[in-house]
This record gives sequence, structure tokens and C-alpha cells, in this order.
Amino acid sequence: MFDGRKEYQSPMREFLNEFADKDIGKKDAERLKKYFKDAMALVNANYGNKAFRPSRALNAAVFEAVMVGLAERLDAQKSAPDPKKFSTAYDKLMKNTDFLRACERATAREDTLEARQKIAISAFKSI
Repeated sequence: MFDGRKEYQSPMREFLNEFADKDIGKKDAERLKKYFKDAMALVNANYGNKAFRPSRALNAAVFEAVMVGLAERLDAQKSAPDPKKFSTAYDKLMKNTDFLRACERATAREDTLEARQKIAISAFKSI
């Protein structure tokens, strides 16, 4: 989702399947793998099993937006985010009503996906 989000068109399943079928090359694959691992390590260290759960259940839209936001931050700054700043930004994001609304209904619509990703990218931009 990080690399292809600007070309996103619903349905989500079709978009993800088409992206998964692309040959992105070893260099890009390694870059994306690093971003994913670094983002997951940060989230896991701070939230563990409570991550991506604005209520009880894991929310796929929250997962997608947080991971895109963190990948964008890692891509822009090339350094690990401060864990305390991340935690503060994440907690604030989980209280953002516009973000939560974009993670609850019509999550595969282009405008909804773009809205939640913009909010998450903004939340993690300066951490």
C-alpha cells in the first residue's frame, strides 16, 4: 500500500492482488521489507497485542494507515523515530475522530483511504 497508494482504486482485494503480482525488484523489495520490519518493531515495542485496535478487535484500516504513515516517515528521514514521540503521536491518532471515522466505514473507498492515510502520515511526520 505504501508504494502504490497514489494509484489506488477499489476494490481493495483486486488492488492488493495486482500489486502482489508485480515484480518490484530486489532493491525495492529490501527497502519495503526494512520499513515494514522497523515499523512493526516500533509498534510492537510500544503497544504489543494492543496495537491497531481502536476498540477490541484488530482494525485492518488502522493497521494499513499506521504502517503507511510510519513507512513514509522512515522513507523521509532515514532514521528511527523516537519511541516516546511515536507513542504520543499514536495515542493522539487513536483519538482523532476524523481518522477513526475513516477506519470504520467504507474503508475501501478511494476518498476514505486517502483521508486516513493523510492523517496518519501527518501524525508521524515529525516524530
